[in-house]
Amino acid sequence: MRADIENYQPPTPQLQQRDGETWLAFMGDALAAPGEAVALITPDHPTAYAVVVAHPGGRRARLWMPQWPEWCAPGVNLEATGQKAALGLSPGGVVELSSTHILPRAEGTTPLWPERVAMSELEGKREGIDVGVDVLDLIAPLARGGINLIIDTREKATSPSKLFCALGQRVREQLVSAYGPLHTLDMTGHLQAPDTRVVTGTSPGEQASALRLAVALAASLRHRTSTLNLLTLPDLQPFTHTHAPETVARGVGMAELVDMISEQLVSTHDASHTTLLYLRVSPELGGLGDIIETLDLGAVDAQIIIGPDGTFEPGRSHSRVELGEDDERRRQAALSALAQGARAAERAAIFGDEELDDEELESIRRARALRVNLSEALTAED
Repeated sequence: MRADIENYQPPTPQLQQRDGETWLAFMGDALAAPGEAVALITPDHPTAYAVVVAHPGGRRARLWMPQWPEWCAPGVNLEATGQKAALGLSPGGVVELSSTHILPRAEGTTPLWPERVAMSELEGKREGIDVGVDVLDLIAPLARGGINLIIDTREKATSPSKLFCALGQRVREQLVSAYGPLHTLDMTGHLQAPDTRVVTGTSPGEQASALRLAVALAASLRHRTSTLNLLTLPDLQPFTHTHAPETVARGVGMAELVDMISEQLVSTHDASHTTLLYLRVSPELGGLGDIIETLDLGAVDAQIIIGPDGTFEPGRSHSRVELGEDDERRRQAALSALAQGARAAERAAIFGDEELDDEELESIRRARALRVNLSEALTAED
């Protein structure tokens, strides 16, 4: 036993297996903290660096870099640097995954995911953004300085959709008009003249990496200037069941990505950071569009559902924006009309319209009037 202790050699830290846009790595006694740089060392290639994004347990770390070298494979040796990770570029211009590298933090680099903001520095107020669509602005207004999740369940839509970009353009115009210049960061490729454009890929792994990179660039501006960030979540992949929404949500990993955004893109007393986050839910996903708002998608300030026909779904959308007394009364009246219309529609589906009285038929009409076509309202076609 004593000889075993004296001859003990700690296990060598090394890569274990690829997991989406990340690698799982055994770190052993050299377990690095989240946000620290880890060196990938092989005798035949220059040293590359990744960053620790999570600890899944068992003395392992989840590592990420914008684009993994082709030579990465299980067994590649690792070395904890003990230094915070950084990006070798700054926000601005067109940013591609292939030209972005992680380095130990040094002068001239951009800190990767800055430390959490103290509670005293956070700006908790959420003002509504008037985008000119009355029903949306009243029932589920977008939040200035918050995370706004746009869930698109249309049958015919590209990803990301032009409708989402039209909404982003409207938000930018309103923010600039009311509050002055801001830095715009765009992942869609459709926003006109953004300050920073992050180029994404076609695979879910590339899309998740582009999202992590975009969040890192936007977070580096946290105390310097206000931002508007148009971000896209990875495309959801087909799965075989939807009977357990919580399991589905964990499987696609959306909550982790949204929580990363909520933690990093926070508004402070120095600058406001408004984020529009797009999620496409295609009909091929087995009815997920009908239950998507029930999944654990992380903490957001507003959640907007676009229905299969392109209309705003007020009964399934919500917002944390606090309205004035008059607007709040109008919102409650609209929500009441939606509830009454839904009950009347259920009776009509069972017994037929002829069994409904005039008041019930009117409640259905009022509820339908609240479902506006967003493509038409934003003068954008998709």
